[in-house]
Amino acid sequence: MEDSAQEIQKANEAFYGAFEHLDIHRMDDIWWHDDDVKCIHPGWAPRLGWPQVRDSWVVIFNYTQRMAFSVCVIEITVKGDFGWIVCREQITTSDGDRPMEGTVMATNLFERRDGFWRMIHHHGSPYFTPDTALPMAPSAFV
Repeated sequence: MEDSAQEIQKANEAFYGAFEHLDIHRMDDIWWHDDDVKCIHPGWAPRLGWPQVRDSWVVIFNYTQRMAFSVCVIEITVKGDFGWIVCREQITTSDGDRPMEGTVMATNLFERRDGFWRMIHHHGSPYFTPDTALPMAPSAFV
């Protein structure tokens, strides 16, 4: 049997496969359908509970023509029946005929129930390289 980190890695790959194919039915299979699942897309308010989370994917899929990911896994952590992946998403998408690229740092949390790992939380935040980041005064963090 595969160890838990490999199983979580496969669940993470399935998530990005569903996302890349803009396939709501595959996305349905990735998530637990609970009131306590959460999703935070870059620039969006948090989506709380399965109905809101699912609706967010429907909106994204309905307004996206093409989506491609290159995912760099930074770390996989497993604690019993919970595991999470911190990764960097390099995204290529299109708005009409105009391609767009962006980088997002993401944390994907999974829970194992009855031997199955499913997503319970996705949080994506814009990632800025040093040459694209806005300057911040140290006092901004105080």
